[in-house]
Amino acid sequence: MVLLLDKQKNGPACRFSDADVFYALDLLCRGGRFSRVSVGDHLGIGEGSVRRLVSILEDMGLVSVRQAGIGITSEGKMFLESLGMRTFEMDAGRYVIGEHSQGILVSGASEKVFNGIDQRDAGIRAGGDGCTTWVVTSGGIIMLPDWNVDDKDPGFAAALRISACPIDGDVLIIGGGNSRRLAMMASATAALELL
Repeated sequence: MVLLLDKQKNGPACRFSDADVFYALDLLCRGGRFSRVSVGDHLGIGEGSVRRLVSILEDMGLVSVRQAGIGITSEGKMFLESLGMRTFEMDAGRYVIGEHSQGILVSGASEKVFNGIDQRDAGIRAGGDGCTTWVVTSGGIIMLPDWNVDDKDPGFAAALRISACPIDGDVLIIGGGNSRRLAMMASATAALELL
């Protein structure tokens, strides 16, 4: 698991996590510059936490702060790409518990998933209602140990392919929660544990 914030030992406890680092960089990578307010709204955290998070990311060389707002640096883009994670949006319906859901694709990590229970538990520990995990193989999209989504629910499998554009070896995780933030934290925490 990637531990960015473990190095930050000074000051009060962080009100954010490595999952917030991922989602902040993911937002900033979409282009342009963003205000602290828009970053906070996206992450669901307060202004003080955003200020500290941005300060840490700036010290690491991952973002730059200018009068026009916060932007991602080339180092930040390279770091985000090196994670091999990207978000996708889709309605997970009956496959995910919670009012909100958030998807993350983890490239080439299918051999690290045993049965999906570790990812579910990581999502719960992060405050969500859990995560549902699928692996992509030449045989299709599989919910381990052997539930082939292409055979059992072809409409949902097609929606996953359109939303996430997975290839063989990828892992699809959709986190669920009673708020958007909790769904985001569930999916990213589970995904980061595969790195």
